[in-house]
Amino acid sequence: MRSAVNLLESLAGIETHDRVPRVLEMAAFVFLALMILFAPHSIAATQTAWLIGMTAWLVRLFFKPRPVITLTAVGLALCALFAWSLISSILSYEPWISLDKLRGASTFLIFVYSVNVIKNRRAVIFLTIALIGSCMIAALSAPVQKLMGRGVEVAGVVAGGPLASVGVADGDTIVRVNGLKISKPEDVVAALDQRQIVRLTLYRPDYEYSVEIAGPMLNQARDPATALGFSSWKPSRKFRAAGFYGHYTTFAEVLQLVGAVTFGLLLTAFATSQRLQKVLLLGLSVCSIALALLLSVTRASQLALMISSMSTVILGASRRFVLVAA
Repeated sequence: MRSAVNLLESLAGIETHDRVPRVLEMAAFVFLALMILFAPHSIAATQTAWLIGMTAWLVRLFFKPRPVITLTAVGLALCALFAWSLISSILSYEPWISLDKLRGASTFLIFVYSVNVIKNRRAVIFLTIALIGSCMIAALSAPVQKLMGRGVEVAGVVAGGPLASVGVADGDTIVRVNGLKISKPEDVVAALDQRQIVRLTLYRPDYEYSVEIAGPMLNQARDPATALGFSSWKPSRKFRAAGFYGHYTTFAEVLQLVGAVTFGLLLTAFATSQRLQKVLLLGLSVCSIALALLLSVTRASQLALMISSMSTVILGASRRFVLVAA
């Protein structure tokens, strides 16, 4: 336990010997690490970790010896952008609505918080590995989810049957019943045995919709599919990869950002002739992220990753490598 604490203190670059400032600096670094780990999976968890960590960092500023706040040129530019946004919000036609929207713009503070909490090269390496490793969990799960499929994709929907009467068509997928995920038609029938009316959440590319179905609407048949009014079903694979976010656009944006960082590290490792193991691991990470990005079917994010990667190659590689990359 003590060795783990010493390692965290070393990564956090804690130099003060006073108890309260040490605890605050440790908390700021730990929640920064949690923010980075949660980033490829959950917006809510990421924001929660950020707010707790930044609060600890701000409180630390009130204790001596007070640390010097670092902004850098990028930080100053972000502060100027936020200040301009604040002025434009105050002078807008509906100031209160505009000021409320500044919550999104205030996320620039993540940069200020990170720059001041990350104090050494070891922390940079540790957090970068944590970010890519966490992203790999989501990236590798995308093709697995595709292979396994989800829900109940219905076919041969009978006209006038229970599902057809509420607007369900061939190719629609029942994904949840009363908010719970399902994997077979029996789950729908079992839910109707417990309640007279259930809410079905269905997926039809590229959106979800909900309908309500009542027990008396079912056909009197032993086979659950026949009772619900369709002839066959299978797990659906007609969905965009969304990771753990639940929405493919957010997932794709995270993939292209982390993918750009990973590709830059791969190019550096290749150009500096680092160990083959490191090059292979980074190469596998880039390929996995690229595959997950393809499965999200978001062309804008795919194009963004291509442009950023090619820009990195042009700026940081030899002419021969540029031609190979092209």
